[in-house]
Amino acid sequence: MADDGLLLNFEVGDTPSIGLTAGKYKGRWKERVNARKWDRIKAKRALNGKPVVQIPRREEIAPKPQPPVEPVRSQGEAGKTNGTTTSDSGPLKRKRKHSVASSANATPLIPRKTTSSLFTGYEENSPAEKVETKPVPPHDVAATNAPLADNSAFTALGVDPHICSHLATSLNITTPTQIQQLAIPHILSTSQDTFIRAQTGSGKTLAFLLPILHTLLSLPTPQHPYDRTSGCFAIILTPTRELAKQIETVLTTLTAGTWIVPGWILGGEKKKSEKARLRKGVNILVATPGRLADHLETTMAFDTSSVRWIVMDEGDRLVDMGFLETVGKILRVVEGRVQHRLMKLKREGIVESKLPTRLVKVLCSATLRGEEGLGTLETIVDPVFLRTETENTDEASEDIVDQVFTPGQLTQKVVTLPAKLRLVTLTAVLTAFMKRAPAKMIIFFSCSTSVDFHHQLLSSYEMDLHLFQLHGSLEQQVRTATLKTFTATKQRAVLLATDVASRGLDLPSVDMVIQFDAPISQDDYIHRIGRTARAGRKGEALLLLLPSEEGYVELLASHGALIERVAYDKILKDAFGKDWMNQATKQQLHAEKWIFEDQEVHSHTSLC
Repeated sequence: MADDGLLLNFEVGDTPSIGLTAGKYKGRWKERVNARKWDRIKAKRALNGKPVVQIPRREEIAPKPQPPVEPVRSQGEAGKTNGTTTSDSGPLKRKRKHSVASSANATPLIPRKTTSSLFTGYEENSPAEKVETKPVPPHDVAATNAPLADNSAFTALGVDPHICSHLATSLNITTPTQIQQLAIPHILSTSQDTFIRAQTGSGKTLAFLLPILHTLLSLPTPQHPYDRTSGCFAIILTPTRELAKQIETVLTTLTAGTWIVPGWILGGEKKKSEKARLRKGVNILVATPGRLADHLETTMAFDTSSVRWIVMDEGDRLVDMGFLETVGKILRVVEGRVQHRLMKLKREGIVESKLPTRLVKVLCSATLRGEEGLGTLETIVDPVFLRTETENTDEASEDIVDQVFTPGQLTQKVVTLPAKLRLVTLTAVLTAFMKRAPAKMIIFFSCSTSVDFHHQLLSSYEMDLHLFQLHGSLEQQVRTATLKTFTATKQRAVLLATDVASRGLDLPSVDMVIQFDAPISQDDYIHRIGRTARAGRKGEALLLLLPSEEGYVELLASHGALIERVAYDKILKDAFGKDWMNQATKQQLHAEKWIFEDQEVHSHTSLC
């Protein structure tokens, strides 16, 4: 192009150009926008004569130094980090978290550190001490469920001497209790339906077994002596298999050397074996409702026309567990067969002396409320209500059926504590328990999963005691073996259980009951603590509550329960001594470490 003679003379100073050059800015879009914005600010400041402070870009900022995780390296290796080099010519590259190339030289991951803060915000006055409560009257030191001390004997009640001999030699029982003195003569002399209510551990099982056995042994001997084929004379229903097996064991002991043969059908075994037992013949049958109803329908060889007693042990529980319809069906079927046989004998002119003239129904429990809830059992007619509390309580009181009657020698305590202290408080109680003479303890939980978890967890601690577990999800053979071993052991033992162990079980040498989870109802509370302080022995019961469950104590107190409040820090101090906070924290850290190390437990707890 030809020169047109124009001379362009532009002076270029130090002022940065406001114009933007394409491709000048690199990086993320947000970084490019910020760079352009900053360049405009610098240009305006330069035109106004203000100093320009150079601010480095984000990619030019060096990372902050981190504390070394490896030993200090030599100066030649100072510029190297895990195989990567740093240079002033370009920005630093961020390392990938899981780089395959650097995995060989990578520093191993630091394991998760288990920390616990149990006593954050702890004050000298614990929450349990801050709650305003009424003073608890002193407990009655006299045992209210012990055998009578007036030299009474079972023979004076009309019980067969052969049975009394077995009581003394095999069961070490020589004197009746108050409920036995009241119920045995009544059942021997009448054919009325009977309700029996007495404190836990007062011998209600013998109160209905002894009159039945005495009546059968006193039957006149016909031309053909009585034996197991003579028919079934009594049926005993229980809500749990464990209680049924316990009653059957007592029956076997009392009937040794007699013609009476006891039997049981509990489920948990092959139905073929139960049918064979029924075909051979049993004189007294112990059963659970579901399996008994099944055999009444399907086992033709099972003849119940000779039955004269049906005993419903823990009758209120049979209703609560949903067995009411099944129990009603059993009563109707057996009642129909018995009436048919009695009418047939009457037409033939045969009179069965000594036996009741009708089917007698007997219900017993420590929390029986009379006929309430049993109205659909229409075969129960005008029952007689026998209870031992009438001598110490105003009979005219309408609230007597709703009162809490527990053994006087039983000490009841409650501790209110936050959720994070429940486990360490439990371990503190176990630690104090190990300092005593060898005894037994039962800890009640709300469900079988909780029993399994705490059994595994407590087994990981170094404790001088034997741990057992019992719940409905275990196989029947395991449940039976567990109870047998726990009963027979003479060493210090702890049974972790659900409410399957709360009703009727007579486990010897149980000195303490802990309720880790509060029971659903007042009745469950009475039966749980009733596993200790039996037959005049002393016992202690401890209930653990959350602050939100404070109303539970108020409810029990309103029904007459005498419960003493205990502060959780007192339990910890008594167990761990002066350094109780550190010792409790060690117990908690052990549990946390165990959970993190056990992947199966950790996966389950993380889903909760």
